[in-house]
Amino acid sequence: MANIKHAIIQTDLLAGTDVGAFLGMGRYLGGDGITPTAIDNGHVVKIGDLIDGERDLHAYTTPAANTPLDRIGIIATPERFYDGLTHGAKDYTNDEGLNLRTYLLACMTTSSCFTVTADGFEIGAGLTPEKGWVAELMAGTKMKLVATATAGSTVVGKVIGVTKLEGIEAYTIGKESA
Repeated sequence: MANIKHAIIQTDLLAGTDVGAFLGMGRYLGGDGITPTAIDNGHVVKIGDLIDGERDLHAYTTPAANTPLDRIGIIATPERFYDGLTHGAKDYTNDEGLNLRTYLLACMTTSSCFTVTADGFEIGAGLTPEKGWVAELMAGTKMKLVATATAGSTVVGKVIGVTKLEGIEAYTIGKESA
């Protein structure tokens, strides 16, 4: 497990950091919408209907590349380790069936941003994202970083900074100005 890295997120200046109404709760039910599935922080989900019998817990599924931004949340559940060992955030994943916290990306303003390690993005082989690149949805829970937006994909934002989290390359995503 030491060689497996999981994505790390910093919620920086997302609206949900200060305003609880911009947070969501749910369970990731995989691509089929039925099977509880593990998912990393920093990955995106499509926010569905309430789970039967719940009053504030939504079904999360795998988004399509063109899912509207108002149906997208980014997973940012506090990392908890119960085995007594010392771990870093890169060792953490959300187990299947866990109730997850999401930040609603439709609530981003031009001053909003979040940072996710490279493990949370799909990046073309041999490419090095830089400021100005686009973060967009793809058919999966990772966002894709591209030099220019892909026709038919939902744009989440732009790379406004490149940094490191726990020594891992990370990208700060801010809302694209109108």
